[in-house]
Order: sequence, then structure tokens, then C-alpha cells
Amino acid sequence: MSIPVIVLGGGSLKGEKQPKSFISLKGRWLIEWTLEALKSTSEISDILVLIPPFKQKKKLSGVKVEFSNSDLIGKLKKGVRLFPRSDWLLLVSGDLPLLTSESLSDFLKRSFYFLADGYYPVLSRETMEKKFPGSQRTYGKLREGFLTGGNVILLRPQVLIDNWDLGEKLLEARKKPFQLAQILGFSTLIKFLTRTLTVKEAEGRLSYLTGYNLKAVFTPYAEIGLDVDKPEDLNMVKKFLKEV
Repeated sequence: MSIPVIVLGGGSLKGEKQPKSFISLKGRWLIEWTLEALKSTSEISDILVLIPPFKQKKKLSGVKVEFSNSDLIGKLKKGVRLFPRSDWLLLVSGDLPLLTSESLSDFLKRSFYFLADGYYPVLSRETMEKKFPGSQRTYGKLREGFLTGGNVILLRPQVLIDNWDLGEKLLEARKKPFQLAQILGFSTLIKFLTRTLTVKEAEGRLSYLTGYNLKAVFTPYAEIGLDVDKPEDLNMVKKFLKEV
């Protein structure tokens, strides 16, 4: 299977004016590290990069680049239109400098083990801390433990097309477990507050709201969960690259 990819670049670190995608890391832009992993993943075909307009001293090679000042949903709408015949799309955040082709291939393999319309990687706090001690992630407490989401999503494009409004709410709440639980409904919120909500129940509720079968996929690869949202994240990445 050959899966096209939409890479979403945008946002800036605190105190920075330039998009974080263009932060220099060991002589390469942050987004170039992400693209390297994507290009070396055999299951992936076309790569579309959606980034804000920015004066670049060099060009991104081997990918299609589209400039957009839109918010995340606006970028997604544009990206989906550019792949009108695709059965699947892989959405990837552009700030994953430690992402590897091994972690991506493993996620895709684990995903397609299940029959569903969309897949989202889930990581335990133990997985994150083992690989990146002290990493400051946002965790939700479910019955299975403290969990965080990854920064890639595999789904059928129609899932997005039929759920733009819900998708916008979920994206706004993606770093806020309590708000996510509110979106899923009152009973889900109560279970979340009492820490009895299970991953399967959350899957079921989200599948009901979207009208599509959606699946959480546990991954042992912490690289999928480490994005660069804060200066502290960038410092951790630099430290890790220096040590390996």
C-alpha cells in the first residue's frame, strides 16, 4: 500500500517570530528531520508540506510545498482537496525531529491489523519516560494508565470531510484531556473524572460521534509522541541528539 502524506507545519515557539518548522537543528530545519523519516518509509508515497509563507534560503526537496496562512483546519481542507482519489491519508506534524521510518512503519502495521476508518497512536507515560526522561507531555488518566497521543493520524479522507466542525473542536482540545472528555459527552466526562474511562469506551464514543469506526493504536515508539511545542522540548531534542 502506498499512502500519501500531509505534513502540517506552523506555529512558533515562545519568543520566536519564525515558524518553528524553520528552526535550525544541527544544520537542518526542524521540518527536514521529519521529512527524512517520511521519505525513507516504504509505505509512504507523495508528501505534501503545508507551511506558512516564509522567506527560505533553500527549498525543501523531494516534496510538494504549498504555502498557507490558514489555521490547522484550513490547511487540512486544502490538503484533502489535493488528494481527491486517495483511499487513505497520513497526517503528520512537522515538528517531529526524532521521528523514524521504523516507528512509522510499525504504526502503520499495527493500524492495519484492525479494520477501521481511522487510527491514532497512543503512548503510555512509561513509554515516553523510558525514552525521554523528563519530557513534559500532556497525559490523560484512563483505566489503562496515564496516556498521551502521538503526532500522526492515519484515516480515510471522508472522515475529515464529514466532520470538519467536530475536527476543529478536537484539534482545539488536543492538549486538554478534560476538554476532550467534555466533547465526547457527559457520561464519558464522568468516567474520565472518576478515572474509570477505558480506551475502548473512548473509541466507541468518538466513532459514534463521527459516524466512522476509529481505533486507538498503542505504539512502543516514543518518537511519535515527542513534538516541539516549547523551548524545553527543543532543548530535550538537542540533548538527545548529542547523546546518541
